[in-house]
Amino acid sequence: MTRRRLRSGLSLIELLVVVTLLGVFATAALMRFGRDTFGDTGARSEARLLSLAMLHAQRAAIRTGDPHGVVMQGPAAAATSWSVIGRRQDGSRVTVEGPHPVAERVRVSATASEIWFDFEGV
Repeated sequence: MTRRRLRSGLSLIELLVVVTLLGVFATAALMRFGRDTFGDTGARSEARLLSLAMLHAQRAAIRTGDPHGVVMQGPAAAATSWSVIGRRQDGSRVTVEGPHPVAERVRVSATASEIWFDFEGV
């Protein structure tokens, strides 16, 4: 009477097939979505943060009645950081949020270094 051994684990051929299939699927995903989709998450994240900061400034201006805005620090062609600023009635400025540094690999350029909202949100 011969005993059969129970087989456990994967053979080398099975492992090679699995790794090959994973490579094919990864290549198909990269071709489908493109390099830009995987590579620009930093830029999208920075744009999302800036748009949320502008929304925050707009809502703060409506809520308080004092002008609020987003102010970029650094040259307009390549801002290095940004802050949400409130302007009081006496003209003094108060930092509400920030400064937030811009990621090194992301370039933020704006036509104006300050974006202000009044009590109507305009």
